[in-house]
Amino acid sequence: MLYAVHLMVHVRKFEPPFVRKPFSVRVVVPCYKEDIETLEETVECAIKAAKIAMDRGQANAVHIYLCDDAPEDHKEEYNGESFLAVTLRQEVIDQLYKIHGIPVIRVRRDKGKGEANPKSANLNSCLRKIYGDDAAPPEMEVVAVFDADQAAHSHFFTSTLPWMDAGDDVAVVQSPQVFRGVHWSDDVFNHENVGFWHYLQPAYNVMGFISCAGTNFVIRSSAFAEAGYFPTHTLTEDYALGMEMRRKGWRGMYVEDELVRGSAPDKVRAAFGQRSRWCKGPYQMLFSRKSPLFAPGLSIFYRILYMSPCYIYIVSALASPTFTIIPVIFIWFGKFPAVLTHAVLGMLIAYTALSSFIKFYVRPGRNILHDLRSHWNAEVSTKNFWWMYAKAATRGTMAACGCSNLGWTPGAGGGKKGGCWFKVRQASQDLLFILVFAIVLTVTIVYGFLMVAAGGKFVGPLGLSLMWCIYHALAPWLLLFYSILPFEFEVTQKKWLYRTGRTLFNVLCNVGFVMSFGVFVAAVVLAFIAGENSFKTEVVNGSNLHLTPDQVFSRL
Repeated sequence: MLYAVHLMVHVRKFEPPFVRKPFSVRVVVPCYKEDIETLEETVECAIKAAKIAMDRGQANAVHIYLCDDAPEDHKEEYNGESFLAVTLRQEVIDQLYKIHGIPVIRVRRDKGKGEANPKSANLNSCLRKIYGDDAAPPEMEVVAVFDADQAAHSHFFTSTLPWMDAGDDVAVVQSPQVFRGVHWSDDVFNHENVGFWHYLQPAYNVMGFISCAGTNFVIRSSAFAEAGYFPTHTLTEDYALGMEMRRKGWRGMYVEDELVRGSAPDKVRAAFGQRSRWCKGPYQMLFSRKSPLFAPGLSIFYRILYMSPCYIYIVSALASPTFTIIPVIFIWFGKFPAVLTHAVLGMLIAYTALSSFIKFYVRPGRNILHDLRSHWNAEVSTKNFWWMYAKAATRGTMAACGCSNLGWTPGAGGGKKGGCWFKVRQASQDLLFILVFAIVLTVTIVYGFLMVAAGGKFVGPLGLSLMWCIYHALAPWLLLFYSILPFEFEVTQKKWLYRTGRTLFNVLCNVGFVMSFGVFVAAVVLAFIAGENSFKTEVVNGSNLHLTPDQVFSRL
């Protein structure tokens, strides 16, 4: 409620201030083994956006740095031939400079052993070569960070640079992440993340809270240097950077416009690896000296906000299996381990309705159907990620205590090439638990309907449990179907096969969304009709509200 009141009072469509003096812009692009076409697009888009800002007097100098961390012997395919990446990238850079006249500088470094965050170390090496270790950067200079697959729109700098003049304490201007090839109708990994980018971030904006996303942002160079550039002690350098900047008294601004379009991990293993890293980082910090609990310079309010990733992940890891196992226990054992009175149901319905109303009321102009679907996507992803969250939180905590080492996995980039069954095998560790969960729920649903066919009373805890199981079974089966989509045919002569599979998956997601809504309403109605006594164990035993396996099969 406090969040809602804050939004209703403060969130408006502000007009950006005028740029008092033009900024000097340094664009840094960390890259590892991305293909040359992707890097070329990212650099060209940054150049075009910078030239428009220069034409409008918002920037007076722009330098672009390709922070190349690829191995010296790494080869790339280009125009049907294989080249050493170090040679090919330098040739492309030279060609871009001849065309556009903006310096593009390729930076290499000597890698250290056992780096906790190679991306941070790579970027910091470049920034220290630019500014030195002790020199203070000019006041009217900013650094823009784009991941190697993030192509800026032409108005990126003209939309972000003015907000750097919104106050002398503004250090970071963040824009949302938008991904090509991701559509809200079948976004089972919740890459779009509407709840974060279009509901939380606008509120963070008026609070002065810095929620950095690690890419697609502009940061004041002097403030960046004061913070020691990117933190290297954690897997989530963006989260740690935002907290460090806030701790030193800086605040952030958020531009809700879609200013950059990039790539999202579309393979199961890559998506699980990315979310695992996001979860490990905050726990890695929570029990360390860098923890938001102990770091000086933060108010209680900001300590709570910076701890929020930790309790969001752990609540997801605990709530999803808990709510899934309750109906399974009833159908197999006849015990309903929850108290469902009409008062409790009324409060749950009122909470759900009011929270939904508040969310949409404070964000007028949003497409409600789109956002409802996106919230459902978030729920689907949580149901599939909860086991990974539990493992990642445990490993992050162990790492903070010195009991484990956390490995770094590259982002959306790539993964090995291969057929769909190769990708299933590659993701088998992630999918095995999902498959077991899906099978258990499906067998439970079949057995529940057999119980109904044998005379079990549907209007009661049995019917409610069946609706509940169907609701929770949809997410794992959708992910399992997604995992066998033939992505390798997307750009070949057999792309019709991929398109057919993707269309079928889209249809399944639409059916799943409608079914989720239907069984949710049915479950609520059944709970009210059944009466409060129906859920008590002493009433269930010896009645048709639940049948033992012997009763089911003898009656059938």
